[in-house]
Amino acid sequence: MIRVFEDYYSRMRVLRDEAVKVIDSMPQDALDWTPSADINSVAVLTAHISGSILYWVADVVGQQDTGRDRESEFRVRGLDSAALRTRLDTSMEAVRQTLDGLELEDLVLMRIARRNQQEYSVSAALSHALEHMALHVGQMQLMIQFWQMANSG
Repeated sequence: MIRVFEDYYSRMRVLRDEAVKVIDSMPQDALDWTPSADINSVAVLTAHISGSILYWVADVVGQQDTGRDRESEFRVRGLDSAALRTRLDTSMEAVRQTLDGLELEDLVLMRIARRNQQEYSVSAALSHALEHMALHVGQMQLMIQFWQMANSG
């Protein structure tokens, strides 16, 4: 893998590890907990992160049809920490494989995103995937704090 893509993957691994810390520190019933109906649970956020990075990197950048069902990510319930880690790791492996096949000059290539039929450069799609993952991992880190506050009494 080319160094720039190794660095990119390394940043994604750091975020994956932060997500796993949250997942592993919460009891099973907390993984589906939300402070209100309009906020996503840690389990939903994990499923969405997994689907999103798979879509933006493997589907858009790698031009593979991953068959992502985005809406189902928001209905996830009852998965334990091992199942959530497996989702993350499966997506991360697809990211690694896609990045392994890229060359530097691929960063300027244009891709059509199936979901919205908009055109993105490979570099923009990769940036979006990393940014989106970081945003939701931050939400997960807040969710554990909210859960601890709600259950500390």
